[in-house]
Amino acid sequence: MWLFLALATDDLRKSELARFQEVREAIRKDGVTLTGFYHISAWRPKWKDVVKDQLYIMAGKRSALGDFHSASASLNAPPDSDRGFTPSHWASILDVLDHLQINIASPDPSTYTRVKSFIFQEMSGSFTEEQLKKLRFSRNETLLRGTFANSGPEKRAAYMARGNLSEGESSTLSRLKDYCEAQRARHKKTLVFYIHDKGACCYPNLQRTKPDSVSAAVASWRDAMHASILEFPSVCLRALLGGYTTCGYGSQGGKAHFSGNFWWADCGHMAALPAISTYFDAWRAEFFILRTSRNLQNRLDIMHRCAYEVHHCGGNHYAEPCKRATYYHRLLSLVNQSDLPPLTSSLSDTEYAGRRKDKRVDILKGVDLSGKSSSWSPSSPVLTRECRQLYEATQSYMSSAVWSSPLV
Repeated sequence: MWLFLALATDDLRKSELARFQEVREAIRKDGVTLTGFYHISAWRPKWKDVVKDQLYIMAGKRSALGDFHSASASLNAPPDSDRGFTPSHWASILDVLDHLQINIASPDPSTYTRVKSFIFQEMSGSFTEEQLKKLRFSRNETLLRGTFANSGPEKRAAYMARGNLSEGESSTLSRLKDYCEAQRARHKKTLVFYIHDKGACCYPNLQRTKPDSVSAAVASWRDAMHASILEFPSVCLRALLGGYTTCGYGSQGGKAHFSGNFWWADCGHMAALPAISTYFDAWRAEFFILRTSRNLQNRLDIMHRCAYEVHHCGGNHYAEPCKRATYYHRLLSLVNQSDLPPLTSSLSDTEYAGRRKDKRVDILKGVDLSGKSSSWSPSSPVLTRECRQLYEATQSYMSSAVWSSPLV
């Protein structure tokens, strides 16, 4: 089974390479700028392993390993930190980016130098000269998670007065929003992606026959997000060029965010969002990307219409592995179809509207709360023609009718 999936995945990557070239040509023709924002925090023990994987994929390398990330999973996988990655001959998002903004968040100023040295010295042979030129670095001071919540009123006031201090990913998301506002002011059509060194607590030990369950689950979740955003970038890029405002892994139902917080977005959408106000709540910062309305049901409706979901494994990502075999055919379908399915569907939207009205819809699962299964899938949002109209006139969701009033 593993050998079959490995060979099939190579065929899928070849299809992606061809589709990616088509997208590159469309982007060049339309004058669209692509930029990446990469949040790195070195407070977890396996951060180097995760960063190496992510930068390898961005540079066009691909892993030969299977779902369990052990050396025994591939005959060609050396038991070292290279993890069986191939040379850089697959779709490389670094090749098409204007630049990759790597924001290093740490309470220790020396972490900036440590991360930068790791990339330029320990990974020096992993990039072409042109790719290296696209790496830009910045730093934000951050608090360890929980510091703000466990501090007294005076200490909290002092932290807030600092202005540029945060916990979690807020600092990088704020940089991304500032960049998109500047691009909008310059009338530059721009698409951006956001990732972070997710799950650096848990990188499976390559010397084991099989990693522990948590490491296997987190690693497979991270791989699914990599596949959605970095490994098969043509899917999200085509979705955004086709009218969606965001695209990512796992649009999370009633919570209105992308599970794991990896995504692509149109800069017009990002610039129209309200300012980030969750600098000291690392978890709530993940909801920034889809904070399009004060009304929760509006946010869910807009997510349904405008947030393209590549895949979602469901379940508890910290306990249940998301194996590639479960989403291989989904990727195959998306990459090989000339038009992403579907961009508009009155039948789907009519069914959704009815289910919303009598509150029988579970947006995450697409299943009746009464227990009856449904053929409707939330992974095929509709009505993309409406997405940009929600903010383009006012250039702000807060100034639009959807901010407080129900959608019609």
